[in-house]
Amino acid sequence: MMDDQTFIYIFSSSKNVVRRFPVGGNDIGTIVAGRNEEGDRLNQLDSLFHIFADQDHSICIPDCSNHHVMLWLRDSNEGIVVSGGRGKGSHKIQCSRSHGMIVDQLGTVYVADSANNRVVR
Repeated sequence: MMDDQTFIYIFSSSKNVVRRFPVGGNDIGTIVAGRNEEGDRLNQLDSLFHIFADQDHSICIPDCSNHHVMLWLRDSNEGIVVSGGRGKGSHKIQCSRSHGMIVDQLGTVYVADSANNRVVR
């Protein structure tokens, strides 16, 4: 995905990291989320399918196998759980296999909670 500042964000599902690259740059990019191996700590990710970057270079990530959505603020070493995060389940405060998401013009996040067959806001 590309943000409005001409940076490209690419995630690696096998390495569970998100890197930011300047358009036209020749470097290996900067890791901006998921600084360690796969896992369920706040500095780890597990099974990425989608990312969203805002104008402040913060990144919102549905962390599928951890059943939550995380917000990684610019230059942070760990993410903040913004949806789910209370174990896998179908209760309204839980997620189960969060695959995709979209953020509207007002900043509202909509998450595809795939195992529960619903979209949550």
